[in-house]
Amino acid sequence: MPQSTDIDQEKLGQTGVEKRSREEIALLLNSIRINIARVHHDLNNPLSIIAGNAQLLMELAKVMDLGDDILLPLQDIDEAGTKMAESLHKLIVLKDMIPRKSA
Repeated sequence: MPQSTDIDQEKLGQTGVEKRSREEIALLLNSIRINIARVHHDLNNPLSIIAGNAQLLMELAKVMDLGDDILLPLQDIDEAGTKMAESLHKLIVLKDMIPRKSA
């Protein structure tokens, strides 16, 4: 007999517990979305400073003809910054895949 009750509930749609769980899941997903945005912001700002300074120093190293001993490590920093920026972009794509909490 209990099995028929379970089937009846499935036919009728979601129960109160299922609805509450869905609401909790929606809140959790919204929290994850907000935290992803915060992490992106917290990492992107210092990354922009590092990348900008690396590019400035590369230009100065070229103008001052400081050679590869200075230029190559700066290029490594710049390339690493580019890779990090690409990863941060993927983080934002992931965030945008999470549905916004409906009002």
